[in-house]
Amino acid sequence: RSIWYVYAFGKKTLAAPSMLYSFFAGLAAVAVASIFQSFLDPVFSLFSGVPGLLVRSFIVSALIEESVRLVLVRFLPLRADSRSASAGLRAFLAGAVAIGFSFAAFENIIYAIRNPSSLILRSLTSVPLHASITLVCSMSLAGRFSLRRPFSPFYLVVSIVLHGIYNACMRS
Repeated sequence: RSIWYVYAFGKKTLAAPSMLYSFFAGLAAVAVASIFQSFLDPVFSLFSGVPGLLVRSFIVSALIEESVRLVLVRFLPLRADSRSASAGLRAFLAGAVAIGFSFAAFENIIYAIRNPSSLILRSLTSVPLHASITLVCSMSLAGRFSLRRPFSPFYLVVSIVLHGIYNACMRS
């Protein structure tokens, strides 16, 4: 993760304010998602077996996490010289990936505190998952860099489905 941040900063894809925002946005996303999940988990714990697994994987985890990260990605600060559509899109997507990396790092810290033996598996799987899924989810907003629609829910739905499948596999 650190190497990617250095690469993005060195290539000037991400300016320092965007990188700093991405770091704290990942932390904020974990905090906000955890709060929502702690309120919803008791409600959805009424479901057991396969329905419970699916509800917790797709709604309590994937839907909430992707929605929170998408809101934070929306407010990613971009450099003034990112006015061209392609440069702006590159910076936007690089920032989205940075938020995904940051989210995964902070979420892994929480999981490591709860269950230290899960750290290696989660580091190998959840870090690339969250970075790539945040990138996919952010494509919902990528239309703002062109004349197309400013929001397309397709990519959000795809990211929720992929994230939910991952969660279901990890929980089963």
